[in-house]
Amino acid sequence: SHMSLNHAGAKDPREMGRVLLDALSTAHNAIIAGKNNVWDAGTTTLLGGVIYPLATGEQDFGLSLLAIGDCKGYVYCHKTHKVREVTRNSRGVNGDASDPGGRLGPYVGNGQPDLRNLALLYERVEAGDLVILCSDGVHDNLDPAMLGIDPEDLVPDFAGMTWDQACECNPELGTAARAVFARKRLEALVGKQLEKTLSDEAAIYGEQLATSTAPRVPIPYTATSTAGKGAFMPTPEQVVAMATEYCLRVTETSRQFMEEHPREMLPKDYKRYPGKMDHTTCIAVRVGVLPDQQVPPPKEAFDLIELAKAHAQPIPAAPAPAADTTARTSG
Repeated sequence: SHMSLNHAGAKDPREMGRVLLDALSTAHNAIIAGKNNVWDAGTTTLLGGVIYPLATGEQDFGLSLLAIGDCKGYVYCHKTHKVREVTRNSRGVNGDASDPGGRLGPYVGNGQPDLRNLALLYERVEAGDLVILCSDGVHDNLDPAMLGIDPEDLVPDFAGMTWDQACECNPELGTAARAVFARKRLEALVGKQLEKTLSDEAAIYGEQLATSTAPRVPIPYTATSTAGKGAFMPTPEQVVAMATEYCLRVTETSRQFMEEHPREMLPKDYKRYPGKMDHTTCIAVRVGVLPDQQVPPPKEAFDLIELAKAHAQPIPAAPAPAADTTARTSG
């Protein structure tokens, strides 16, 4: 691939940025290649990058990302167990889920890509941190607006407002409130791993599986130290499985409505029908240099996701007044 052939010589964020931009151009040209009519080609969002060692120390690494569209990247710190977002405000202040803000493939002019929110991003990370990249089918289910949580629940000054009104009234505060909530929800999701012991092999799928006869998949925790106390970090495979299971749980009532009413539009009522159903892609990588034999085969990750799907439980919907008859569609 373009990256495997060209990234090895890049040793700093500036050089890596050039390699990533070249890769973006290569990807766009590959999308439109061979088309008699360029507009026959499709479009796609993209979030990709490279983790590479820095000269400042054995534990120091750089994370360079190229983002176009509305995928998001997060770093879960192995020391503080806190999440920080690398791809901040990719959709703009209104958070419009129907507009990714950018895409590869023919979209403007004579078939050029939509580069409105193209961004080169850099984050310093350490060995042991987790880098989590996800599509909007994952991170939109972390958004309080998609979960039926009102702005005033997070910011009292937004009393009586919808999220659109809150973000119009105070764009900076409204956007920040949604972003902080999403980070905290992701911390809670991943943090469930930290409260379990080595024997809690099914913990990521819910406490009800503790006595289940369902097939078990061994979960190899990695011990770390935090403030002198023992803690456990989830593996990348566990993070992906948890994210998949979480999205299934959040959208349970919405999916059930659509299955039972195939000719009706899903009501625009996120309290009764929370979440967003969309393509759900998640990649998690632990920062560091690992021997090849420590990298689990893809089949193991697939088994974790299938087991998560088999035992997904719905998250109870928030209580709500009479249903809103306005229909909504997924973006």
